[in-house]
Amino acid sequence: MDQRQIGAFIAQLRREQGWTQEELGGRLGVTNKTISRWENGNYMPDIEMLSLLGQTFQVSLNELVQGRRLEGDDFRSAAEENLTSALERPGMRLWRWLERHMLSVTAVLLLGLCLAAACFAYWNYQKAHPADAFPPGSYSSGPLGQGVCLVFDQQGRFWRYRQGENFLEQGSYTWREDQITVTTDGGKVYQLLVKGNALYEQDGGGQLISYQRFFDYPMFINCGPGLGTVPLE
Repeated sequence: MDQRQIGAFIAQLRREQGWTQEELGGRLGVTNKTISRWENGNYMPDIEMLSLLGQTFQVSLNELVQGRRLEGDDFRSAAEENLTSALERPGMRLWRWLERHMLSVTAVLLLGLCLAAACFAYWNYQKAHPADAFPPGSYSSGPLGQGVCLVFDQQGRFWRYRQGENFLEQGSYTWREDQITVTTDGGKVYQLLVKGNALYEQDGGGQLISYQRFFDYPMFINCGPGLGTVPLE
């Protein structure tokens, strides 16, 4: 079944009747654009519309499907071919389609495998680097110049200081997913929760203290009398 040949045959039959595409569309209940698409071979009429076309042009369904007028032996041969095509097992038609489009099917499968591998790698990365976990940096409980600051470096060292004053304490820390455990040089141990761009700590009174991240790397801001902003070496 040649879709372009069928379209050309429909155009030929229409011209023989002296009809425009719009006139034929009016008889069939479709638009002139639909007629144009059929005649250009871009679309194929369904079986109901092919039957209606046959009645309109006084041609057989076999002739429409073959895209030409048939007589005698040609008509019988076309009828047998169309019947064979209609009765052909769906599995065989699928196999023949795959044979014709094997390169495209292979390309689509390979693309799907690549996308699946990329998604799996991204999932593993997200699992190893949760969205709520951030690398070491500097945090403050208030606006810059006020409040308490926490500093974490890449080597596992920790400092706590109040801006404009001396250091309050220092020590080491461990960081696992969304939790930071701090051990001060004095032996005090407490935990901080990482959530979004902030750290949260519960004070002795049960109040939750929030420390907002203000630098992505260790930084000291006014951490002693007369001392300005000093990046950590």
